[in-house]
Amino acid sequence: MIETFFVYLVIAVFVAYLLTPRKEGGRTLPSPRLSTKPPPEPPKPKPISHREELAEGRDHLTVTGNFQSDKYLWCPAGFVPLKLTDPAARDLLDEYGRRRGAIDPEFQRDLLEALNNVPTKPNAGYKSFETVQVLQGKVQQLQERAFPHDGQ
Repeated sequence: MIETFFVYLVIAVFVAYLLTPRKEGGRTLPSPRLSTKPPPEPPKPKPISHREELAEGRDHLTVTGNFQSDKYLWCPAGFVPLKLTDPAARDLLDEYGRRRGAIDPEFQRDLLEALNNVPTKPNAGYKSFETVQVLQGKVQQLQERAFPHDGQ
């Protein structure tokens, strides 16, 4: 009889433990151990549906004089969408990261590292704007040696 009492007591304590609300951050929350529902999904960001009216005969200029992308509808007017993977934008992003470094060194460090981490086509390594300038200077020096001017 005493053994049966202890078994019921242990079961009662365990059930009470499962039913006890838990405190988290000052709020009392129901015990997640008994929840059969999946946790609620976080709210999704609302799409930017506001598009400004375009100026007459213009594809990207709004009546207020802002740039507005016609390809990226999520991009609001006044912003220019640039991808790290876009080869035409990479040198511009590199230069912007370097200029912004005077104000925000962490931004510069992270943007330049992200540019270097972007996978590119095989054997097509990313060259920063400064590297391209150095290479162009060397090409010019070689051209001057190979094809000297008449005055020299």
